[in-house]
Amino acid sequence: MYISLPQHEDGDNVEATHLYILAALFTTNRTSIPNMGHFTYSDGIAVWKLVFFSPALLISGYVAARHGFAKSSGWIYLTIFCIIRIVGAAAQLTLISNPTSEGAQTTALICSILGLSPLLLSSLGLLARS
Repeated sequence: MYISLPQHEDGDNVEATHLYILAALFTTNRTSIPNMGHFTYSDGIAVWKLVFFSPALLISGYVAARHGFAKSSGWIYLTIFCIIRIVGAAAQLTLISNPTSEGAQTTALICSILGLSPLLLSSLGLLARS
């Protein structure tokens, strides 16, 4: 993939070289790289789960500590929910480099299913307070 851009005063086409390198990186077949698997749609979702639930864990932990770790408050369940989602996303990303790992597959599956119950308990605890 070649991209033509205007020449600089010194005759170098630096931007075209950089864009060519970037295009080559993004179109490289990832299966040809040793010890690297294929990055799928669910792996992208796992990355976004880590991006979202890591700060959410810090915030929910702070709020749970501030309001108390009582079961009736519901904040502890939100913290547990964030931890489960982070562990599940990390297990999903582990499958990129080691797709045959049964432990990572089991962990990712259990964490994706198990994550719903703390969310329901959290909402019940928060509704009970109002």
